[in-house]
Amino acid sequence: IGDKSDPFVAIVFEDTLVRTDVIYDTLSPRWMPWSQRAFCFNIQHPTSILLLGVFDYDGPPYTDHDAVGRFVINYQNLVRDTVYVLRYALYADTNQEQQCGTATVRLRISLNNEKEAIQKS
Repeated sequence: IGDKSDPFVAIVFEDTLVRTDVIYDTLSPRWMPWSQRAFCFNIQHPTSILLLGVFDYDGPPYTDHDAVGRFVINYQNLVRDTVYVLRYALYADTNQEQQCGTATVRLRISLNNEKEAIQKS
């Protein structure tokens, strides 16, 4: 509707792709607790990064959603079992020349087996 967007976030981590629910008709989306907004990933490689992309949903039958912006989270220097609230600039291009918004992410790294994680690093 007008100049509003229907944003969702797609997240790629190692061999996994997930996405949030779509928030309709807004330029400042907030994902509520009852929506699909939290994900758990199994870390296979300690040097992996999280790739996040924000898209404007173009509804079925369309699968060509418009890219709004993207950013990368490198979690290697984060302390486990600490909740972080991180703010990132969204960029529409890989050269990071044109900022097109911001994204706030809450993140926590938990290890099921710390010994195994140390051996992989």
